[in-house]
Amino acid sequence: MLVAPLRSNNTRGNIASGASMPAPVKGWNDKSPLAAMSPEQALQLDNWFPQPAYVELRKGWAQHSDTSETTPVKTLMAYQAPNSANDKLFGVSNDTIYNVTGSSASATSVTTLTSAELQHVNFTTSGGSYLYAVNGADLPVAFDGTSWTNPAITGVDESTFIHLNVFKNRLFFIPKNSTKFWYLAVDSIAGAATSFELGGLMSLGGYVMAMGTITIDGGSGPDDHAVFVTSEGQVIVYQGSDPSDSNAWALVGVYSISPPIGRRCLTKIAGDLGILTTSGLLPLSKAMVVDRAAVANVALTDDINNTFTRSAQGYGSNFGWQIIVHPKSNMCIVNVPLVAGGASHQYVMNTLHGAWCRFTNQAAACFEVFQDRLFFGGQDGKVYEADSASQDGGEPITADMLTSYQYYQSKGTLKQWKMVQTLLTSDGRVAPGLIMVSDFKDGAVSYLPAQGTISGSNWDEVDWDEFDWGGADEVTNKWQAVRAVGLCAAIRIKVVAETANASPISLKVNGFNVIYERGGFL
Repeated sequence: MLVAPLRSNNTRGNIASGASMPAPVKGWNDKSPLAAMSPEQALQLDNWFPQPAYVELRKGWAQHSDTSETTPVKTLMAYQAPNSANDKLFGVSNDTIYNVTGSSASATSVTTLTSAELQHVNFTTSGGSYLYAVNGADLPVAFDGTSWTNPAITGVDESTFIHLNVFKNRLFFIPKNSTKFWYLAVDSIAGAATSFELGGLMSLGGYVMAMGTITIDGGSGPDDHAVFVTSEGQVIVYQGSDPSDSNAWALVGVYSISPPIGRRCLTKIAGDLGILTTSGLLPLSKAMVVDRAAVANVALTDDINNTFTRSAQGYGSNFGWQIIVHPKSNMCIVNVPLVAGGASHQYVMNTLHGAWCRFTNQAAACFEVFQDRLFFGGQDGKVYEADSASQDGGEPITADMLTSYQYYQSKGTLKQWKMVQTLLTSDGRVAPGLIMVSDFKDGAVSYLPAQGTISGSNWDEVDWDEFDWGGADEVTNKWQAVRAVGLCAAIRIKVVAETANASPISLKVNGFNVIYERGGFL
């Protein structure tokens, strides 16, 4: 159905106007008012990854290895050998640790675990390089490049260790439901453990959840500090190298943040320590200098604060929350388990400029980076490689983008949008669909398919076959007719990316040009 021309106070008739709009390179925003959002941000950015100069379709995932278990792979652990040719990837499902380095998984000697939820570190001593793991229910396990053993630790029930960290060439352990930490001698993976009580500093109660390391410049050069995070959201920071020596171990401070989510709540992000909390992903260096009530304002997740806090409230008790950085792709990934042992999605930040998006249809129980490649443990006993394929496990990648609403410099004027020119760089294997949505009516089209004629707006009016694309990326700037009337409008792009070629699809949105007519003032 054609849209009737707008009635104008201009006796010469309506005059077409043109405008340019950037791609939403600053990412997903659910916090700013709809009527005042930057044109460089988007209301929805599912499976589109924002780069500093464009927004691109994310890469898909494919099966890497199969443990033959039917329970989730809850832990992935990379062993980093002195010679990278000897690196190993291990997955933990049910009660067994599997070698999943290659496509054929094989069970290791560790086959009687009580829990598949392990925390791990790599630790190199004068005696060798080790992958060390604990789960709070079984004896710690260590892999030396050849075999798995249970290091003999004395003076404590080591089966209670549920978190660990390497700090100043020592192994530190966090017991389950405890206000203490334990540590070994320098350069040791076994032997007598010594405890250190933190309870006197924990004014909010609770227990020690996790330990990490942050580098702080105290005026005499950068130095690593030990960070202990409690279940109630207190951060206890120490400097020094030997907790048994008061001259070599000093309290820096106790800081209040929001409670952490899960044991896998810490990771290094660009020299800072990121902490996953109920108020978002916090950079510790900034969270330490603001009041607890204001920590959400310094969160890296500030732009998606509403969605994040709802997820923390609704799913925070589910196992599977994790934060991990994939340097090769400039991604910081927060895994969000929507259902225990089931569906999950990921909030993903570009570490170059802090822009967010959401990845869907990756039912990950855990993530790990192995030899610069990104892997996740599936809910089905399989291990998958992410960010690597043209499809999602043989199914199309469905990506959905809704830009911010813009008034095109005339808030009180009715407009009729006529044409949109989408500036794409593509290898030609996938054609996106596009419509204009006016006056915040995006809820009415939330579940539209990517192709076909819907509600009078054609997704597929551009004859993409006109382009002679032979596989190499080319820039296209074809105009497409659209029909929308209102005061403001957003651009919605949806694509179902399906191809027989296994290599990742290249599809980048660089920006838009828009033609519209102005009507009278309302």
